[in-house]
Amino acid sequence: MPSMTPITIGLVVRNEESRLLPCLRSLVENHLRPFRIRIVMVDNHSSDGTLALAEEFLAGADVPFQIIRRQSNHLAAARNDVLRAAAEGFVAFTDADCRVPADWVARLAQRLASHPEAAAVGGGNQPPTEHPFRASWELLAEDRWLHHGSVQARHQPLRAKIRAVPHLSTCNVMYRLSALQEVRGFSARHERSGEDLDLSYRLRRRGWRLLEEPRLSVEHHIPDTMGLWLKQCWKYGMDQVPVLARHGFIVDPRRSLFVSFVMTYAAAGMVNPWLWSSALMHPAWFFIRARRQGLARRSSYRAALWTTLTHGAYAFACLGGVGRLLREPFRRQHAEQESRPMN
Repeated sequence: MPSMTPITIGLVVRNEESRLLPCLRSLVENHLRPFRIRIVMVDNHSSDGTLALAEEFLAGADVPFQIIRRQSNHLAAARNDVLRAAAEGFVAFTDADCRVPADWVARLAQRLASHPEAAAVGGGNQPPTEHPFRASWELLAEDRWLHHGSVQARHQPLRAKIRAVPHLSTCNVMYRLSALQEVRGFSARHERSGEDLDLSYRLRRRGWRLLEEPRLSVEHHIPDTMGLWLKQCWKYGMDQVPVLARHGFIVDPRRSLFVSFVMTYAAAGMVNPWLWSSALMHPAWFFIRARRQGLARRSSYRAALWTTLTHGAYAFACLGGVGRLLREPFRRQHAEQESRPMN
């Protein structure tokens, strides 16, 4: 029974003083009563008031908790700290800039308990309704190629049945701890991001399934300025390429082929910039789609620009990721010293 299974909710934070309270409130106000719940928060070397704020809030909450303080900023190492603290049962992760629905724990735990072949169950995420990029984000999420097969895909009708997916994000997921122990937790290679993609692929290579819980989405704050958003896209692209190179063509060939095409197109355009003239079709196509969805002309222009710059930043970040991949053997020894596996 899922209500008897210990469940650890992991939260890795760094300088999240301005956004942490809504996340903690959504966790504490979840339907936790039938479950054996404990919150484990890892402070990833914050320099603001995040730690004090969390201690004060959790001390007044009716939920067992543990706070782990790290002296360095390393994302995979912090997530492995959560796994070591969990010891048994299920481990759920979300991010400090997320708010989870009231039935988040119950739905994930019940689904994972009913599918013993699954290593994890998760869902998608979306910006708050009032976010300035919400309409643009929804347009981007409908992209058949970029989000094919992922929990972010919007091109298929809302599903009532669960399905297997190639990847689950740590902002909305619950893992079976025994499965994570089998693959020795999160890889020490990933200091900033990409740790969840790498973990998903390693679990699938061991024969585990990853399942999507239908219509279970968390509210996830994304950067609300173009510059910060493109910086985040750059980071994601840089960190995904080494993961795809190690595992992608085996467990996620369609995504790997798409990224290979994007990198080839960007590289060819650097040799012959005239090739990039075809990219003008991109904003035109997204503008037409935005208008078909009923957006005003000005909003449609903005959505077309936002999606075009997003794909552009991702494409060139993938090229940068190739350089990181070539340098990886020289970085691996330092990474392994920084973050030991969970066992």
